[in-house]
Amino acid sequence: MKVNICGYGQVAPGEYEGVSISGSGKMSGLVRCDSFSSSGTSKGGELDCKGTVKISGSSSFSGSVRGDSLTVSGAMELGGHLTINGELKCSGALECGGSIHCTTLKVSGDVETDGGVEAESVTVSGILDCEGLLNAETIAITGAGIPANNRLFDTLDTTSRQLTVSDNLDVILSDTVGFIAKLPHHLV
Repeated sequence: MKVNICGYGQVAPGEYEGVSISGSGKMSGLVRCDSFSSSGTSKGGELDCKGTVKISGSSSFSGSVRGDSLTVSGAMELGGHLTINGELKCSGALECGGSIHCTTLKVSGDVETDGGVEAESVTVSGILDCEGLLNAETIAITGAGIPANNRLFDTLDTTSRQLTVSDNLDVILSDTVGFIAKLPHHLV
């Protein structure tokens, strides 16, 4: 059975073919589904999705969320762990109360986790705030629009931002981000 909420509705604990929320939806307990999308406001306990999870609205879960892939272009908050079997893409805001496990993590928005992050590949051009360990086979941190390449000096990017400390004091923070492997000694 598919569930489509276009106004206001509730989803009972159980198994569904798909859950789509474009209005305001409340899910209680554990909801299992083949696909999940929320372009409205959704609140729930725990989500176990066999396929794709898409959040373009605002979603919050008190427990854990599992799925094959996750795209967050809105805001998502969860109290438990986040387990994605494939790719997790976040161009919005994601707050996780537990740890994040996925194959590929691509962050161009803001990802915050109270636990660690475990992935084969992590690419960050936004913000990744990880309270635990970041464990990945490859990690690339780039500026917006700059590709992450495995070449010496290729991913260097200077980023400057203005920070207002008080009413009469502004400072400029400048950071150069890049990975340098096997730097020749004569360049040091």
